[in-house]
Formats: sequence, structure tokens, C-alpha cells
Amino acid sequence: MSDKGPKVSRSLATGLVSGLASTLALQPFDFLKTQMQQAEAPPSIRAVVSRYGIWSLWRGTVPTLWRNVPGIALYFTALARLRPALAQVPALQNGGRLSSFGDALAGATTRVGVGFVLNPLAVLKARVESQRHAYPSLLQGLQSLAREGRQGVFRGAGVSALRDAPYAGVYMASYQRLKLLGRQTRLLADSHTAVNTLAAATAAAFAGIVTHPFDVVKTRIQVRNEVHYRTIRSTAMHIWETRGIRGFYDGLSLRFGRKMAGSTIAWVVYEAIIERWH
Repeated sequence: MSDKGPKVSRSLATGLVSGLASTLALQPFDFLKTQMQQAEAPPSIRAVVSRYGIWSLWRGTVPTLWRNVPGIALYFTALARLRPALAQVPALQNGGRLSSFGDALAGATTRVGVGFVLNPLAVLKARVESQRHAYPSLLQGLQSLAREGRQGVFRGAGVSALRDAPYAGVYMASYQRLKLLGRQTRLLADSHTAVNTLAAATAAAFAGIVTHPFDVVKTRIQVRNEVHYRTIRSTAMHIWETRGIRGFYDGLSLRFGRKMAGSTIAWVVYEAIIERWH
């Protein structure tokens, strides 16, 4: 994606397509990750499938679609407008392009803003996947959240921001830098798809590992009601006391795979369609 940025309508449409593709393909990763992160003693993947059945892996797909599809579309659209704007700031320029810090700032700001707007759907998604809450429909689930007031609607929003800001910042800066380096490499210069795939997967892996502890804390806050899961601090302390450092990396392999695959699908589809439109 160049610093000039594609048209808003194209970014929105392309984001919708890439969001739909990645969500449908990777929902099982989210379901299994939530099951592992919510438990005091994380179950194995085999135990989860044995207990709930293979089709349960797509439980939570509807709220996930409602959150991820417009979320990814809004993210790409906002990013397409923000990066060119930041590229006009002298302090954020590097060789006529947006600097890595500028990319990190754009990614973090956009991700946190979109995440805040869609937080109610993120809470509903986590609760449905946890199997601790039964909502007859998406609408009734949202009504239930609304009855909890601001505390329910924005439950986990703070820790989500702490997770999303560094993740999106590290990801965006890494992705743009790796993509630039890849296109300067003789072996990959003629294959933008290969470059985009490698850049997206590598950036997602690095950013995912760095920010995973925040994801564990976020899940516990959103799906558990015990008193020690009320705040970020109390949740982190309880995880440390009961599980130690390992507790902050429950579900890492699933999130690792989900982020690598999801980011690769979303960005490769997005970049490919945008390039065709150009």
C-alpha cells in the first residue's frame, strides 16, 4: 500500500472481502484459544473437541463476523487515510516515505480506535466462545450487555488497547519494512504476492509473541465474573499466583497460528485487490 493511499470506497470494499475470508477460515483458532485462556488449568485441544464436538469449533462465528468483517474494513479504510496524512509530517518522513515510527503510530492509533468502537462485539464473541454464557441470538446478547451498563459494554477495553496498540504498531512497522526489503531482493522482486505473504506472516508472528500476555488477561476479564478478574492488575496477579509465567502464554500456539494466517490472508487479499484496481 503506497503512502498516497487507495480510495476510501476501495479500501472499505476490499477490507470487507479480506475480513470475511480470514474470519470464516480461522474461527476454530479463536474458539480453542478462548477455551484455553479462560481456564485455571488449560485443557488440551483434543479434550475441547471431545467435549464439545467438531462443529463447536465454529461457535461464536456470528459475533466474530459482526466484529471482524466491519472491523477489518474500517481498519484498512482508516489506515489508508491516516498513513498519507502522517507522511506529510516532516518528523515522520524517511527518504520521502513514511518512517517506521510513522507506520507504527498509524497502526496503533487505527487499531485502538476501531477496537474501542467494536468492543461490545468483542465481549460478546469471547463470551459465546467461552461456553459460559448462552445467548439465544446476537441481538439478545447485545441487550444483555447493555443491561450491564458501561462496565459490560466496555469490559476489557483497557487491556485490549494495551494489547492492540503495541501489536498493531509493531506489526505495521515490521510489515511495511519487510515488504520494502522483499521488493528490493532480486529473488522476490517480481512476485509481490510472495513478498506480501512473507512480510505479513513474519510481522504477525513477531508482534503476536510480544503482546500475547495482554490477550490472556483480556480474555479472563471478558468471560470470568470472579472478583479477582475485575481489573487488569488483579487479573494479572491472579494468573501469576496460580499459573506463574506460563499462565500468560496459555493459547500462544493457537493465537500464533491465528495471527499469522489471519494477517496473511487479510493483507495479501487486500494488497492483491488494491493492486488490480490500480
